[in-house]
Amino acid sequence: MYLIDDAQIISLYQEGYSQDDIVNQYEIPAWYTRRVLKKAGFKTDNFRCLDDYIVNIVILLIQNGMLFQDIVDVCDISYYTIRDIVRKNNLQYISKKVRNDSSDIEIDSAFNKSVKFLREYNSGKSFCCVCRDLALSDKEILSAFHLIKCSDLTKHRNRLNSIILTALEEKYSITSVARKHMISISVVRSAMERNKL
Repeated sequence: MYLIDDAQIISLYQEGYSQDDIVNQYEIPAWYTRRVLKKAGFKTDNFRCLDDYIVNIVILLIQNGMLFQDIVDVCDISYYTIRDIVRKNNLQYISKKVRNDSSDIEIDSAFNKSVKFLREYNSGKSFCCVCRDLALSDKEILSAFHLIKCSDLTKHRNRLNSIILTALEEKYSITSVARKHMISISVVRSAMERNKL
């Protein structure tokens, strides 16, 4: 009947493609795509909600006293998103630990994925994507967060900017780029503004 079956629609959506991307690429009706996704348990009326994995990482970082601005810089998530996660989960912002302040948190010496983590992060993959792909534990996530230096942030941002622009040139929507790369929509929009798109 259509060029794509229900399982493929679900799979593409989970990979970060928006409903519009799926509808346009496979020429299927929007109502059908929405019905398949709703039946699979997805909330199709709110594209801006972040993946639970991202929310859990932000909660972990907040509970361990990380500064909002450090989370914004490292995780490519907007300040407002972090603030909303804190409010929605009734978290207390109790500390002001600076990310590379070694006096409070030490990098776990058993964190043997550090080289691979930094290589992936410097290639432009978002912090949350790398944590997910390497299946990092909470302790490893905290260690990874503290590993990142200013030079790593610069490499990461330049490469991520290039990845975002490539995806937009391929006609993916802002929402699908954000979901696919586990970053905030505002990060995608900022890349567009910097490059006058």
